[in-house]
Amino acid sequence: MSIADDLRESVRQHVENACIIVNTDDIPERDQVKLAAEAVQVEATALSIDIRQFSGLTNAFGRQVVVRMLRAFFEGSVRIVEGSSGTVADFNGDGMIVLFAGADRTERAFRAASQIRWFLTEVLRPRFAKYFESDQFLKARIEEFDAGCGLDDGLVLIGRVGSEGFNDIAWVGRCVNTAAKACKLAGSSKPIIATHEVYERLDTSTFAGTVNWVPVDLITVGGVQREVIATSYVSKP
Repeated sequence: MSIADDLRESVRQHVENACIIVNTDDIPERDQVKLAAEAVQVEATALSIDIRQFSGLTNAFGRQVVVRMLRAFFEGSVRIVEGSSGTVADFNGDGMIVLFAGADRTERAFRAASQIRWFLTEVLRPRFAKYFESDQFLKARIEEFDAGCGLDDGLVLIGRVGSEGFNDIAWVGRCVNTAAKACKLAGSSKPIIATHEVYERLDTSTFAGTVNWVPVDLITVGGVQREVIATSYVSKP
């Protein structure tokens, strides 16, 4: 059978064979997700984190310094995420997607976002600013090293994609896409942006009444408009 015939048969199977959905309350370990006609479905809060102006930072500081910044930022961020029982789903160069499952998932996701903001503004940037003490231009530009956070809640379908020799995990769901798009809107004055669904779930959490939210323009994801709000709230781990 030729490669063309193999490809036709592979597509036929994907089209005709139903996907088996396995519902769970927890984010599965990566090795538990099979390369088969099966996917794991879980209710989750998605947290998207993205470095602002990444290309500009590389031009200003150079590749080696930016790699050190990224290593410091993501090592600290992953430790904060793990401390809130979150699961890092994916890295995409200058950002990452994190998922939280369980009844208190949204509270833990928001706590992680606010702690990452604290880590960035109170630990990482001041330390690098001190490193550039002798170069006032670079010291000033260290303030540009910033990260936005986007949050949404919903169903996520988790499946393994690729071939036997090369494959990875796909995290499919509206909340993943919306969190990523909301994250793109985040800036220094509104670093954490969340959907109304996240806000409603936080309304019964320990954060109720302590976080100052401000309205943000509607965003459109997949042709659907979503209401989002923003905050600059930070909390120390």
